[in-house]
Amino acid sequence: MDKDADPDVTYDYYYNEDWQVLEVRKDSDADPFKQYVWDVRYIDAPAARFRDGNTDGEVDHDIYYMTDANFNVTALIRDAGLVLERYIYHPYGRVYVRDADFSADADGLSDYDNEILYAGPAHSFAPPFTPQALGATGLEPVASSL
Repeated sequence: MDKDADPDVTYDYYYNEDWQVLEVRKDSDADPFKQYVWDVRYIDAPAARFRDGNTDGEVDHDIYYMTDANFNVTALIRDAGLVLERYIYHPYGRVYVRDADFSADADGLSDYDNEILYAGPAHSFAPPFTPQALGATGLEPVASSL
């Protein structure tokens, strides 16, 4: 879901047999709003996302997912290798969104409408998307170095 989503917009999600989201359509438009490609090395590892924001049939932008050894998403990049955004995971589950240079993101939300972080679809596509909501375990220590 877009962080600034209109409540009157309907999104249809299309999955494969492994419950990986392959396509998202906005208001039943014939042209996909988002399309996903998944990594063959692990079931919950995203590889790429293609987005057509105005659903005119032409991709507005594509992003590629960088992951760590556990296939947690650690960064988003463009096709030329330019880092767009990074993610840091607290040991207790909280996710910190960072700019490309590792500085704190101003609002703590993905600037690229990224919905996939750790554990693949377990936390994906759960409105509203906020890293704070995803990491709200109640187990966070009082002080944190992040």
